[in-house]
Amino acid sequence: MDDVSERVGMVLGTEDATPLIFWVAVAPEAYLQLDDAVIVDTDVPGRGPLRISGIVQDARARHEGASFDTDVFLVDRGVLPVDTAVAAQVVATRFEPEIFVPPMPGLPAFRARGKDRDEALYFDQMARKIPAGLSRDGEPVYLDLDFLDGSRGAHVNVSGVSRHSCGRSRAACGYLQTHASAIIAYVARQTSIDAVMEALGRIKYPGYSSDILALGIIEEAAPLPDSGFALTLRQATEREEVMKRLAADIHQALSHELGIAKLELRVRRVEPELGEKTGRVRPGGKSY
Repeated sequence: MDDVSERVGMVLGTEDATPLIFWVAVAPEAYLQLDDAVIVDTDVPGRGPLRISGIVQDARARHEGASFDTDVFLVDRGVLPVDTAVAAQVVATRFEPEIFVPPMPGLPAFRARGKDRDEALYFDQMARKIPAGLSRDGEPVYLDLDFLDGSRGAHVNVSGVSRHSCGRSRAACGYLQTHASAIIAYVARQTSIDAVMEALGRIKYPGYSSDILALGIIEEAAPLPDSGFALTLRQATEREEVMKRLAADIHQALSHELGIAKLELRVRRVEPELGEKTGRVRPGGKSY
């Protein structure tokens, strides 16, 4: 497919254009479909060039010159002369530079291709991107791993309800609904031992102000071949409720926050005098 962005129409002047949403009148020889990336270049007085990028959220076609629903039958018989107008609603995704002004009516609108498309969808800003499938026109779509493994927060909406996740992209939402479990497994395979140890370091030992790493409760952490992690814990207490609370906190930190699909907890008992009473538990093997 050609990497050069192609002109498809002009910013509509009969609908309000805002910084977030505007309409494009589609030229007779062109088309725009849902989820297409669109760019509009303009100049802001006193600030210079501005590029507004967006995604097609809706499209419509209607007769111009007709007033009633039944006029379509008169048009079909050639009695009523009309023109057909096609327009697409675009939701802005990016402003370069960040000057949040609406595009002016009459400005050319382009279907973004190649580098322009990558910038419109922020693919150029993804340090770690994973393939999510193909768009409607056969172009690759990526997910940002930093937003899936907890590096920069973790949020994936697979219901299509949240308009800040996949709600604006029907194609991406459909992919996530079908392949969510595979994506979670992929993220788990990509979770580093450093991320696991960092998460464990935020867990406080029940009843203490120190974390479980500082107290030496975690003896070993190792990845499993099936996208999981195995932890060996030193049992420093005979109190079952403490161990259950500790296991629940670890499960929350690793399974829910990091998305690790499988977690194995192995417990090794230590002498009571080195346990809860003194807090002097030290790992004899690998330390973090």
